Amino acid sequence: MMEYPKLTKDNIKYHEDKLINFSEFGYKCWQTDHNDMGRTEKWQVRVDNQERFKDVPLCETNDKVHLNIDAGYLLINGEGYTNYTFSITQEANEIWCDLKLYSISEDDIMKIGLDEFEKRMVELWKCNYFLHYTV
Repeated sequence: MMEYPKLTKDNIKYHEDKLINFSEFGYKCWQTDHNDMGRTEKWQVRVDNQERFKDVPLCETNDKVHLNIDAGYLLINGEGYTNYTFSITQEANEIWCDLKLYSISEDDIMKIGLDEFEKRMVELWKCNYFLHYTV
């Protein structure tokens, strides 16, 4: 099972436009879009193959669990703004769900911790998964 380093101020790296580069934490950037106003990146990591998430229930359609991060950089009147959205989209008991934590700043990620956001998303997925089997 894969384990990745913890994101800290000492090891943070950036892609273009001041967006966090999540590749050292197991994420793959699978889409990047640019326009006159800024840039977006879509990152994804598989969490069910990591030791700390070994008990996570799998998506019934895909037999795996991916955690997504949408990173956005917006330039307005010369000011740059970044925000991040964490999400898991999976199926449980034939019902698809899209769980999100959004409008998260880089400061939030550094203060709370990338690993804590990952843990919260996995816990949301577990709650949703078991809820669908008790209804």
